[in-house]
Amino acid sequence: MGCIGIIVDGQYDEEVIRVLVKRQYPKRKLKIIKALQQRKYTKIISLMDANKGDVDGFIWVTDAEQEDPEELKNRMENEVRKNRERISRPVQCVVVVRMLEAWLLADHAALEKELNISVKENISVKEIPNPEELQHPKNELESLFRKVNKIYTKEAAKRIAEKLDMDRVREKCTSFAQFMSALSTLAD
Repeated sequence: MGCIGIIVDGQYDEEVIRVLVKRQYPKRKLKIIKALQQRKYTKIISLMDANKGDVDGFIWVTDAEQEDPEELKNRMENEVRKNRERISRPVQCVVVVRMLEAWLLADHAALEKELNISVKENISVKEIPNPEELQHPKNELESLFRKVNKIYTKEAAKRIAEKLDMDRVREKCTSFAQFMSALSTLAD
């Protein structure tokens, strides 16, 4: 059983992705590589090239933010195609719609547990039917945390990921389903 390389945008993504992969494939080796500069394709290709000896394949995960997810995915896949010989490993490209926090907002029960909200309190986490339609999911999460006098941190994101009902997230977030499918392709 080899190692999967996952390229992420930053620290919050790193924490959440690590938890989600380990929940699905607890024995699978994982190498998380932070790109830190989302749209610097030559840097990301260089990161894949530098790490290809350590992994069997890559999943390149990036937030769409305000970009068109399909166009962004096409650009990513074109970069991979242009650099196929250099990378020499399978690469699955996944665009998270709008940002990874949409996945965390998909399970209101996990949020309520993390925020420690009881039924007696006058604060509730409303169920969001399609979190990928939110323009700024991270702002939504930060607002929820402020309501209970807490701060949304990468550690909080990790704890939410540990509590997520992954089937619920898969149902509500097509980009999460795509990520899990990409993971399955490389892990199985």
